[in-house]
Amino acid sequence: MRKIIILTIAFSFLYSCEDDCTKVVNLPKYDHHKGFIDNYEEVPCDFEEPVTDPVNDPI
Repeated sequence: MRKIIILTIAFSFLYSCEDDCTKVVNLPKYDHHKGFIDNYEEVPCDFEEPVTDPVNDPI
């Protein structure tokens, strides 16, 4: 009986320690009166940063 309790506690501890990695990034929003404003949001660590460079080079 004691081993079952210890195993149950061990399993619950292992599953509760999952890596819930998050980071805060600035995802600007557009406001008609102010232009772009800062919008800091918490996202998962595997979230790719928004593109800051132009996608297409000038012709």
